[in-house]
Parts: sequence; C-alpha cells; structure tokens
Amino acid sequence: MDKANNTLKILLIEDDIDDYILIKETLASISYKVELEWCHSSKSALLLIESKPFDIFLVDFFLDEKTGLQLIAEALSTGDKPPFILLTGVENKNIDRDALLVGATDYLDKREITSDKLERVIRYSIEKNKALLKIKFNEQKYRTIFEHSKDIIFLMDQQGSIIEFNEAGKKAFAVRPVSPSVNILDIVECSVAEKQNIQSTLSTRDSLMEMEVHIPVRNGEVMTCLLSFIPVSEAGVHFHGILQDITDRKKSEKNFLQIEKMNAAQRFIRTLAHEVRNPLTNINLAITEMQEQGLDTDLKYFLEIVVRNSGRINSLITELLYSMRSSEFIKEQCSLQTILDAALVSTKDQIQMKNIKVELQTPAEPILVNGDSGRLISAFLNLIQNAIEAVDNNKGSIQISCEKNNKLVRVMIKDNGCGISEENLNRLFEPYFTTKQNGMGLGMATTLNIFQAHQASIEVNSQLGNGTVFIVRFMELE
Repeated sequence: MDKANNTLKILLIEDDIDDYILIKETLASISYKVELEWCHSSKSALLLIESKPFDIFLVDFFLDEKTGLQLIAEALSTGDKPPFILLTGVENKNIDRDALLVGATDYLDKREITSDKLERVIRYSIEKNKALLKIKFNEQKYRTIFEHSKDIIFLMDQQGSIIEFNEAGKKAFAVRPVSPSVNILDIVECSVAEKQNIQSTLSTRDSLMEMEVHIPVRNGEVMTCLLSFIPVSEAGVHFHGILQDITDRKKSEKNFLQIEKMNAAQRFIRTLAHEVRNPLTNINLAITEMQEQGLDTDLKYFLEIVVRNSGRINSLITELLYSMRSSEFIKEQCSLQTILDAALVSTKDQIQMKNIKVELQTPAEPILVNGDSGRLISAFLNLIQNAIEAVDNNKGSIQISCEKNNKLVRVMIKDNGCGISEENLNRLFEPYFTTKQNGMGLGMATTLNIFQAHQASIEVNSQLGNGTVFIVRFMELE
C-alpha cells in the first residue's frame, strides 16, 4: 500500500470487460482508496506482476492461454508475491481447494461479490499474506510472532506429535494441558476422511492449507479453526503449523443468517396476515348483514359455526404477528443471578418430577445488565425447559453458570441429554421449526429475538447422545 496517500494498488487480471466494470464499481464502494490497473491477457499480466509494485492481485479463473490457477502458479514460481485472490463464476467445489494448493490466498465467487465481501477478502488476504511471509522467511522475528500471535502456532514431528505451542495454544488448552507427546489428530475434531487426509499429508511431508476443524478448549467451549502446516527442515522439527481461530467470524456469519431467516419469516407473516384478513373482513361484514336480516334456527346454528371459526382465524393471525414482533423492552438494571433464580423457580416442579441434578454457579457480587427482566426470564426459562425435556429421569444433570471477564458476561446452560443432530442444529432458531409433536416452533425463535433485542449473542454446541451447551453473552452494565 502506498503509505503517502494510503492507496491500495490492485491489479485485476480479467478478460471480460463487463466483469471488469462490475468489479471496478464494487471496489469504488469499499473503504480503501483503490488504484486499479486492468490487464486482460495472461502474458501481459505476468510482465506486470514482475515489473510493477502491487498490493494484491485479483485473477479471473478463465483467461486466454492460461487459467487463473496456472497464472498464479507460474507467478509464484519465481518467488514470493503479494496475495492472489481467484475470481470465478464456475460452480465447482474443487476450485477453492485447487486455488489454495497453487498459492492463492483466497477465493471468491463472482456471483456473490459484494463490496463488504470483497473488502473482507482483500483485508484478510493482505493480513494473512503478511503473517505467512513472516513465519516462513523472517527468522529474526519468528520467535516474536510465535510467542505473541493470537492464532495457535505449533511445531510438530513427522508423526504429528506436538513439540511446542505458543502462548495462544497454552491458553486455549488451559483446562486440558497438551503434553509434548500429544498428537495433532488427538486435538482436532473433524471427519474420518479429513483425519485420514491429515495423516497422509504428514507421512508424505506435504503442506496442508486451511482445513476447517473444531477444537474443544477451556470452559467446555469449542473453537472453530483453520488448520495449516508446512514441512520444514530443522533439527527435530518436521512441520510448522498454525490453527487460525475463526470462531468469531463463524458466529457472525451464523448470526447474520439467523437474522435474515427471521426477517424473511416476518415479511412472510405480515404478507399472510394482510392477504387473509382482507377476505376475512368481508366474511364478517356479510355475517353481520345476515344476522341483521334475521335467520331461522337451523341457519343460525351454521352461522354461529362460521362466526366462531372466523374469530379463531383472526386470533391465530394476531398470535403469529405478536410472536414475531420486536417490541420495545424496558431499560432497567437487571441482576442476572436474580433472573436465573426466577427461571429455575418456574421449573422447580419439572426438575423434582424428573429427579434432575441442577448445579448453579454464580458470583457473589451481582452481575448487572441493561434490559427487561421479564423477557430475559422468559428466554432463559425456555432454554432450561429444553434442557429438562432433553435429559433422562433420575439421570439428568443440568449445569448453569454465570461469569464475567472484564465487561463481557457469559451464561452457560449445559445438559447431559439426548443432544441435537447436526441437521436440526442448523435450523434450531428458525421460526416454526420444531421436533416436538405439539410444538409451534416459536420458542427458540422468540428466545433469539429477546437476546438480540438485548444486544446479546447466543450459540449452541451439541451432538446426538452427548448433551447440549447453550452459551449467552452480554455486555455488563457500566
């Protein structure tokens, strides 16, 4: 980047003028000041890459004599370069993998390009490229990066046994310390096929780039990470690896998807209510007219049936609209301990009937948040009731804890129940989705609405047969 005028220099390698115009317009709306140069042939592009300074390269998949993958591989064969981002409109699940294998920093589908996505990918690619170059080529600064990186950096032998972690790794495994003899395959959670891929890559001394894995860490939480490692030639060390924490990014994407689903459901319900109530109003007017004209006894009986069911339809519509309404909440100081106590009192009979063991751990000093205590009690009550229904009689265990770290407050509700399948987990907060026989599917959607109205986040981790953990995070009241 040109520090004098804070300009990001980008080379776009694209042979389609329409796509060039689209990308140019998209770049114009990002927060960076961009100096864009366009090249439409692979031959000219290779000359520009070698002769002119750029901060990032945007490369189309289909070019002239070469594909974007071939161009990236050839450009990187002469030495390290600024990051490459592959752009394509081809629907192929293997392209992103192939792009990373040849050295591209990231991959973006043209059909999904927005200014926000493009800016995030550019920012991520630049930062990632800087970090990888430092790790690979700057021995003098390597130890500083190793010790102070927020990502988990580690060294391992050819069998995958961990030799050393940086401080981020030590903190992540604070509850479950990792000894030097533990294997990377024992740390990460992924599919059998992915573990076999890791094992194969270790045995052939190849590089592994950005495989998404999960890691159980302190306090029963799970980190989502991108696992990468590269072979090195050092005494006793065969691989340098990194576990890049993308948990927050995944949560943000999931929260955004949940909000979009909720908004779509609200739009559908409002449309449905409007379309149903219009003819319903006409029916009620006709009924009123018929009643005023007078009817014999038999017809009055049938008319009463129409009146009752018309009223029932109107009540159902009102109930649906109310359930999706983001109403104002009362802003007042609320003690989370008091809220959790109240929710537990409401479930006392159910807990006793099923003989469930409940553990509540909260700090002695009050943890105050800003919100509506009644609605928060309702939200936590729903989570606790779900836990009660999930556990077995006489064997059930529910752990509820509340703790704070600086101004961030964390409430955890953990059970040893039947768990939730991955398919249902992805739909858990969808309106009208339920696995209960007589459920309406509004409980979790309403709970999500309440927490979002209080600027709180909620996440859930669960596996069939292994229980469920709900984690709610608030900002403590100043």
